[in-house]
Amino acid sequence: MLGSAGRGGFFLSPSKVGKMGPPADGVKRITLVSPARAGNVGRRGRGRPARAGSRRPRAESRPGFPGPRARPPPGGSARPAPPPQIRHGQGFHNVAGEQDFNSYRSEEFLDAHLTEVGWKQALGLREALRGAGAAPDLVVVSPLTRTLETAAGCLGGAALGGGAGAAGALMLAQAGEEGRRTACPGFLPGAAPFLAHEYCREGHGRHPCDRRSPLRVVRPRFPGVAEWAVETDEDTWFDPAVRESPEHLVRRATAFLAWLRARGEAHIAVVSHAEFLGALCYVLGHMAASQRDRDEVTLSFKNCEMRTVEIRGDPAHPGHGVMRPTGLKFPGGSGAAREGPVPWPAQAPAAAPV
Repeated sequence: MLGSAGRGGFFLSPSKVGKMGPPADGVKRITLVSPARAGNVGRRGRGRPARAGSRRPRAESRPGFPGPRARPPPGGSARPAPPPQIRHGQGFHNVAGEQDFNSYRSEEFLDAHLTEVGWKQALGLREALRGAGAAPDLVVVSPLTRTLETAAGCLGGAALGGGAGAAGALMLAQAGEEGRRTACPGFLPGAAPFLAHEYCREGHGRHPCDRRSPLRVVRPRFPGVAEWAVETDEDTWFDPAVRESPEHLVRRATAFLAWLRARGEAHIAVVSHAEFLGALCYVLGHMAASQRDRDEVTLSFKNCEMRTVEIRGDPAHPGHGVMRPTGLKFPGGSGAAREGPVPWPAQAPAAAPV
């Protein structure tokens, strides 16, 4: 069920979706959703970036990383918006990584899919959101497969079914593959447009599960995503030898938040990952109205956990403002997955599996 927590937000380019300009009430509401990813931030308790160590070499001059005075991310001019923050559901890499951390280095889990449990978590969040009447104006999602699947499950429309074509689908149906992919009927678009943005992807490097699939592969599977704020077909950010440093992750989160605050939507949902949400909440924590609010928002995210925050202040000064958690939250974790088969929502005519 829904409780109280903080909000986070996603990026959306203005060329295809969303209105621009500050919200009428000057308040930005952000909902953060986290997909399943057992990263270092989550293992450290509070949502602070882990220190660079032997497993996380620093990447001081890597392409794709904003510097200390980074400009807003590509994909349009910045505008304000308030979103929920959501972490993706459990992925196959999470299951393997909990048994052996070295599994994160396996190519078997490249751009990992959601497990059956992960889909159950996403659909549990879907029910909770609908029960609370919570509807974002925009959904910003990481372009990795597990976040796209999580976003489609919890914020998409009706499930596809039957054997119809893919016209109008948000996500196509997919066949299952033991240990790698869960069979899914696919989804129609929901009420809010989707934007896939590279700046809210997971910390990258070293772990193939955090390597983005080429756009030519992933984009056709999610034809209803309104815009892809991704600059290259291949993943040019990923380095198999070097993990993105905590410092760069925080800079990226800072630039992302500034871009987000400048958007015009009043309520934006962000579907992202443990490490990135940890960095984003670390930045939000410095804007907290009280130590209690800071402690609440900087706790690490469980799989498919959602938090929502409000930010008040002038978006023209991104380093200033007051952040407070709101009452909209979903606990995520293993308790968010029901027993029994995946409870797919009501179906409409669907595409054949891909």
